[in-house]
Amino acid sequence: MRTPPELLRVWTDKYKNRYGDLQRNYPVFSFEKTEDDDVDFVSFGHPLFEATLLYIGQELASDIYRGAVFRDPTGRYDGVIWFFEGAVRDGSGKIAGRKIFGVLNNGREMSIVDPSVLWNLIPDSGPSEAEYDSEGVMEFAIEEMKRFRHELLREAEKRAEIKRNYGVRSLDYSINESNSKLIDYERRLGLGEDLKLAIRNEKERLSEYKERRDSLIDEIEREKTLSINMPKQIGAIIVRGEMAEDPAIERIGMDMAMKYELEHGRIPEDVSGENLGFDVRSSGPDGTRYIEVKARSGEVTLNSHRMNG
Repeated sequence: MRTPPELLRVWTDKYKNRYGDLQRNYPVFSFEKTEDDDVDFVSFGHPLFEATLLYIGQELASDIYRGAVFRDPTGRYDGVIWFFEGAVRDGSGKIAGRKIFGVLNNGREMSIVDPSVLWNLIPDSGPSEAEYDSEGVMEFAIEEMKRFRHELLREAEKRAEIKRNYGVRSLDYSINESNSKLIDYERRLGLGEDLKLAIRNEKERLSEYKERRDSLIDEIEREKTLSINMPKQIGAIIVRGEMAEDPAIERIGMDMAMKYELEHGRIPEDVSGENLGFDVRSSGPDGTRYIEVKARSGEVTLNSHRMNG
């Protein structure tokens, strides 16, 4: 893919120094991690991703904030979806995780939705003023960031346990070995052996082990000290839900989709209740398929796409 000139123009030295150079061409890229070194993984922190966000923020911020109107043919969403971007930082100030998510306010309750729901909404006409105010939405978004922080903390604790079991214990072993050598050297020095150089070298080595151990313990604690930034609202849309289909018909459609994927050598997972914008995540040798199931009386439609670049 050739990088649009609009993105190249906004990529000043300020952003080059922070994220790196924005290439004029990206032959192969993916939105999912792969083991292929020739495939660029485009996500937070990648120059192409950050340049796109920067351009949208500079050129379309007022339109995004004002919102737009969509129809949801599935009838799942009806109300206002507020989109937020949030970050969690560790004790060193480094970003431990970033997240973009939506908060659906239907006038009765609020729920978290994946931004990918936009793929399946249909642009509609009509006024774009929000039919529901934003009271309580920020508080709900903050609670979602707290849940996200908790997820990252569990991952950080797993990494910390590995570092303690292997890194700290290994250094403890080296420190004990070094202390034992020094005790033996001092004993032999008392017996007349010339070991002053060996003792000096071993003391330096012991000091290095202790510094590395203290540094590793400090690093572990910083990685486990996570705090959230205030979520930033980056947009809002009005969604008008159409009449929902019969649940029994939808269930038949889901069963047919799962059976189809299994028969074609893939492993399907029903995620229809997770508000991800698709109903089935199916893995196979040709990659991962994200399938939306639309079931109506006498008809089942499967819309699928892959996230590979």
